[in-house]
Amino acid sequence: MNLKTHFILGLLLLSLTAWSQQKIDNPVLPSVADAGVMKYNGRYYIGGVHTLGDFYVSTDLVDWGKPVHVVTMNNDWATPFGVGNEQIHANDMHYINGIFHLYWSVNHWGRERNIVHIVHAEATNPLGPYTEPVKERWLDNRIDPHLFIDDDGKMYLYMVKFTDGNTIWARPMHDPRTFEGNAKYMFASQGGSWETLDNRVEEGPWVIKYRDRYYLMYNTNHTATEWGNYMLGVAEASDPLAFNHGNKYAHPVVKSNQLELEETYVDLLKYQDKGMFYYSFEPTSNEWYKPGQDLSRWKKGKTGFGFPITENSTTQKVKTIWNTETCRLLKPFTYDKAKNGNLSMRLHHTGAAKVYLNGNLIYTKENGDYLHIDLSKQKNLLVSGDNLLAIEGHPGRRNRFLDVALFDMKDQIADDILYTPGQPNILRGPNGFEWWLIYMANKNAEQRSQYINRVHFFDKKLVVDGITGINTPGYHPVPNKPTYQYLSNNNQALPIINQTLPSTPATNYFFEAGIKSSASNASEDGIIAWMSDDNNWLKIVLDDTNKKWKYIINQNGKQEMASFPLPGDFKANVFHTISLFKNHTCFTLRIDDRPAPGKTVIETSFTGKGLPGIYSGNSNASFDGIAYTIGWDEYDEHIKGWNTSEDMPGLRLKGDLLDSYEVSAQISASSGNDLARMYPVYVDKDHYVEATFDFAARQFSITEKSKGKAGAAKNISMTHLQTHYVNNVFSDMMERHFKFDSPTMLDAVFYKKESIHQNDTIIEDLRERFHVYAVKDGNWQELSVKYADSEHPGYSRIEFPPIETTELIFVPKTTGNEISIQEIRINELFKKDYNLRVVKNKKSMLFFVDGKQVYELPAKQAASRVGIISSKGGTPLKAITLFQTVE
Repeated sequence: MNLKTHFILGLLLLSLTAWSQQKIDNPVLPSVADAGVMKYNGRYYIGGVHTLGDFYVSTDLVDWGKPVHVVTMNNDWATPFGVGNEQIHANDMHYINGIFHLYWSVNHWGRERNIVHIVHAEATNPLGPYTEPVKERWLDNRIDPHLFIDDDGKMYLYMVKFTDGNTIWARPMHDPRTFEGNAKYMFASQGGSWETLDNRVEEGPWVIKYRDRYYLMYNTNHTATEWGNYMLGVAEASDPLAFNHGNKYAHPVVKSNQLELEETYVDLLKYQDKGMFYYSFEPTSNEWYKPGQDLSRWKKGKTGFGFPITENSTTQKVKTIWNTETCRLLKPFTYDKAKNGNLSMRLHHTGAAKVYLNGNLIYTKENGDYLHIDLSKQKNLLVSGDNLLAIEGHPGRRNRFLDVALFDMKDQIADDILYTPGQPNILRGPNGFEWWLIYMANKNAEQRSQYINRVHFFDKKLVVDGITGINTPGYHPVPNKPTYQYLSNNNQALPIINQTLPSTPATNYFFEAGIKSSASNASEDGIIAWMSDDNNWLKIVLDDTNKKWKYIINQNGKQEMASFPLPGDFKANVFHTISLFKNHTCFTLRIDDRPAPGKTVIETSFTGKGLPGIYSGNSNASFDGIAYTIGWDEYDEHIKGWNTSEDMPGLRLKGDLLDSYEVSAQISASSGNDLARMYPVYVDKDHYVEATFDFAARQFSITEKSKGKAGAAKNISMTHLQTHYVNNVFSDMMERHFKFDSPTMLDAVFYKKESIHQNDTIIEDLRERFHVYAVKDGNWQELSVKYADSEHPGYSRIEFPPIETTELIFVPKTTGNEISIQEIRINELFKKDYNLRVVKNKKSMLFFVDGKQVYELPAKQAASRVGIISSKGGTPLKAITLFQTVE
């Protein structure tokens, strides 16, 4: 088994066409740090650190325009002490019933007075001006406020308090201005895990609800770039106050891409001569950087060289003290042109630096930087055998630091450095189906900026496609647009009131509209939820005067109506949003992003195509933020509307014919010998694309049929290396448990020879210190392991006969021999549950399994639907989302 090959299969894309290389040009908003994001009437508003009370506005999460000043801090407890807009940190914004609420942190650490509190301000316009309704006191203590409103209307303010380090708490609220009860402790960072690589910090909470589950994303480790360990984690619960250590994900959801780089590729400098460098702080010969030097007077030490020491730092990890004006390093290393490939040099220097390869200057810079340097074009400078890397560094303005790594990238090229993601915001994208993470991150030595990456749900598991930059390999496109969109003041004509949208009719779709009734003329205003003709339609209207909402349905010329009370504080003559998902015959309705009171789902007999629209009783209402996207989103018992096909036995189809779309399905085996066929593209029995999960044969294949002729099946190996972190719910100092989301077949485990908190020390005999058990049919079964060499010198490998399990357990052989293993990589052969995502447009079809691209087909098929067959009957689907993509 080849470690390199499996790493690349697990991490890299198999197609590098122009279309599949579309990607987000991160960062999307430079020089903005801890920020909050609000979506209102189809636009996104962002503000935070370095904005000085300004907001930026975007319609697509990519282009943010120029800043607009919205708030000037003015209160009795901070302003008189010189605390100004520079202390507006970690914003959180919400539109609630006509009022825009803005929360932020004040982080003032003064010589005579510390002012570290949460502020609340209000406005009637998203761009302010915001004013603090209570100036005499702060809202609450400490930092990072986030307001979450549950489906029942209850409000909770999540915040960070300085108790056991930085810890996350939640406090129920009576309304956006006042609390209702005491704060409740959620969790802190967990010792001995990836959450405590440096300091005890949990902060930046953000909560969403999706598919009946609550998700809290948070930052952990120290925020400062000199540590470089800031990462994002997730806790998942069944209640907004039920987050705790027990429901945290065992792994980071977003981490520095440098971690996977180091785990995947070999640093030729670290693992040759035990990582020792020759160094000199004294004058040397003028040609010191050329091969053939006398090294007898040079000392030996490990990189990085620097001063002062930052304990537990990753990006500035001082291993050899350097406290002079000049540091010169020499590192002989072996390179094999037949075995090694492209080299990427990661260089970190806080002052001026020069780098030579075999006597040739390949890099020079007067100021500090932290970057990757692609050496693929300098291959002619390398020789098979002994080579010499020489580096000269000088002090920076604040400290001294010089570090270098040289990664053997094989046939790949390293991405730009991206690290320390933090301060998350998770919102729905412009098309209503996608979820997006908006967060801060560092790139190289640049100032913190705002990044965006797609959030996926593998059934109910939250997964993030990131962190990515413009040079990250693969398909990382910008947010998809709605099928139809109207935004006021955007050089568009408002759709005709009381008619359907000028767009394509569909059976399933998302529709949303902001509605503001006229103040001078009381009327019932709302939306046409669906209409096919004058005798078949559904309308949803808001009766501001009587504080009710109602639906009026006309089915084959027969009308019925029902009305339901709105909340008692529901305001008239301000914008309210009605949104719905039409799935088959059901309309799931939300008003102001909460389930419509009294009746959330309206059942109809409308099975055919239709269109939504906007409605006004007297045509004087205002509308904004109109979005319509063809598609559907369903899970568990909500999966419906799959019709039996007459073309193929057992085949069930759903959806309208579309040229371009994305479909994501969670496919699960009902038994060990199940076979599930997904048809992500189905035109008719002579034109389709079939993706088959054969759980008995442990095989995944793709077959295309065109003009009645089926091509050869493309068998795609699911074998790859998958990283798993210790599950702290079941683990302690004596046992390390690694749990899998579904039954998984594996035959080998790779684990680091280094302790998580001692990553400079190689422990060669670590594999001799423990027994390994697998959980099989509810029982622990000790594995008969065989030790084998690994291509990556930082890893050990154990092999065993293939076994299907949901958990591995590492138990020390002797008392007092605690196990330091924090993460492992299993050689995953197959499992019982996969996420299949297919992106189809007029040019190509991309196939992703569990978020990794595995195949690409040129587009041959016409407009199509999707289908599914299971050998066991029923449906192998746990969840599926499909939406039209607009090219």
